[in-house]
Amino acid sequence: MGQELDLGGIAKGYAADAAKQMLLDEGISDGFINFGGTVIAFGSPKQIGIQNPFAKTGVSAGTVIVSNQAVVTSGNYERYFEKDGQKYHHILDPATGFPSTNGLAAVTLIGDLACELDGLSTAVFVMGLRSGMRLLNQYGIEGIFTEGSGATYVTPGIKDKFIMGKKEINYYG
Repeated sequence: MGQELDLGGIAKGYAADAAKQMLLDEGISDGFINFGGTVIAFGSPKQIGIQNPFAKTGVSAGTVIVSNQAVVTSGNYERYFEKDGQKYHHILDPATGFPSTNGLAAVTLIGDLACELDGLSTAVFVMGLRSGMRLLNQYGIEGIFTEGSGATYVTPGIKDKFIMGKKEINYYG
């Protein structure tokens, strides 16, 4: 009684994976699906812009080149409100019940299934840079981390596919 189940953390990824499968079933072997923060590129390699969390929507911090992979981002920069000068975003830390305060502004994951990455990107955001990187390395998932300071870190496997805008990239691991 009084409980609610919200699948918002994986719904876009699930829908994007389903859309990709529908296109493949119709014989479309090359495409690009964008469900706002959840992107799938299949067929030929595609250059995907990674949102700059400190700029207006549509301004990229850099690009990543992928083929037959999903690119999913979780960040504190789009869904938030401010009260008494304090910013409250939508990614809650289950340990505190308050918005995560680990110093990250955004986490972008690159992997095979958008549905899996949707939930994982939120968890990795809450975990923070070091713990999040360890988890990604354990499961072979690539990631791009942007701190609130603007510093950007990437997993070793993506460093040759990620092209940063005007800032320096830090390779982690």
